[in-house]
Amino acid sequence: MKTEALFLKGRVCLVTGSSRKMGSAFAMALAESGGDVAVHYLTREDAAKRTAAKIRAKGKRAITVKADVTDEKQVERMFGVVERKLGKVDVLINNVGSFLLKPISGISAGEWQGVIDSNLNSAFYCCRLALPGMREQGFGRIINLGYGPCQGVDSKGRTTTYHMAKTALLVYTKGLAREEASKGITVNMISPGTMFNSVNRPPVKTIPAGRYARYSDLVNAVLFLLKEESSYITGNNLLVTGGG
Repeated sequence: MKTEALFLKGRVCLVTGSSRKMGSAFAMALAESGGDVAVHYLTREDAAKRTAAKIRAKGKRAITVKADVTDEKQVERMFGVVERKLGKVDVLINNVGSFLLKPISGISAGEWQGVIDSNLNSAFYCCRLALPGMREQGFGRIINLGYGPCQGVDSKGRTTTYHMAKTALLVYTKGLAREEASKGITVNMISPGTMFNSVNRPPVKTIPAGRYARYSDLVNAVLFLLKEESSYITGNNLLVTGGG
């Protein structure tokens, strides 16, 4: 039985978009819980190296890996690197997802495709590559990053395209969870409300909790879903929205 503090000991973790900000916070928390971590980046190599160095300073293994996760071939190469250097992925957090604040009637075809590729297709590519190893060992934890309002079928003004992509990701999460539950694999979504650094922030007084979400709020939710005691929780969307 793993100790509470190191319940991820011996587990290989991959967090997409983990060179900085929330992704880096996830990566550090996984390392502090005993995991070995692949720090993924696309353009911010220096930031990824700093995050990996902090993890190594805690006595855990860490590598940096570059990939455009909207490109299936690059995702395949990324998983190959992670498996050679750390081992098969036990924990996958799909954190990448570009945000677009623009009326849906005014977006270009490229912007449309970019939001769908970043938020939906990237998670599909990563899950597809992670699942064979998880099935083989009878253990896996997948967490997809959502969006507070994505549970409702609705239009959200200038965030409609992003909302659509995240809602589709939730449907994918639920479908995958059902198919993989018997194999010891859980698939869940965590949907933050308005972050302290969100591009589109309503007045804080509109949030019942009276403040914007912090990285620590999301980290706490991630760690809860990764624990052995949470193995019966799958196909869920955990709202971290402060009551909003």
